[in-house]
Amino acid sequence: MIYTAEVVWIFMLCRREYDINVKAMDNYYDEPERLGWMNGVIICTLVLAFFNLLQYHVLPVGIPLRIANTLFYIYFFIRILDYIPTFLSIEEVTPLDAEEKGRTTNAKSGETQKKQYYYPDNIPTVVAKWTEKKQFCRENLTITDVAGQMNTNRNYLSAYLNHSLGLTYSQWLNTLRVEYAEELFRENPGKNISEVGNLVGIPEVYNFSRRFKQVTGMSPQKWLKTL
Repeated sequence: MIYTAEVVWIFMLCRREYDINVKAMDNYYDEPERLGWMNGVIICTLVLAFFNLLQYHVLPVGIPLRIANTLFYIYFFIRILDYIPTFLSIEEVTPLDAEEKGRTTNAKSGETQKKQYYYPDNIPTVVAKWTEKKQFCRENLTITDVAGQMNTNRNYLSAYLNHSLGLTYSQWLNTLRVEYAEELFRENPGKNISEVGNLVGIPEVYNFSRRFKQVTGMSPQKWLKTL
């Protein structure tokens, strides 16, 4: 019983940390690393822990289970080695993520605290001017890059995007790119998907198609047929 409770608690803790880190990456990079395999590892770990428990009570699967455990941890070790740069980038991105949640102020009555998400009043105007210049069409833009171009800091920009627009940095940037891509398709019927993707800052056709569908709900090919 204690073992089961520990496994469930660790699973919930890992899921929580996974969600926090995915959100932090989504709030920093224009095209966040794909971390779905980590979610798969968490689920596989839970399943193996379940079968490890059952083998002592129900299932005579000692040898197959040991083989499965060995193969799983070999795979896990290889993926960890491949993703060391990603983990370092997560470590770089996540600490500041807490700051963008805003400032906490004491309420005048009672001991409750009210969380306020702070950014300067001129942020909406600064963002609009930056958007008008189509600077979002550059590749590999991090939120730090964009904040520097706007002469502000990433925490103010992130607070504005998250709590005023209701978007992560990645969602906001790629929405701008896809909307501009739609404009280019309308004005230049002869341009193909690859050309437009390069012009808006998403040169890989697969990534462009994926982002386009996330924003519009349909693939570029299907959307073009509506013109």
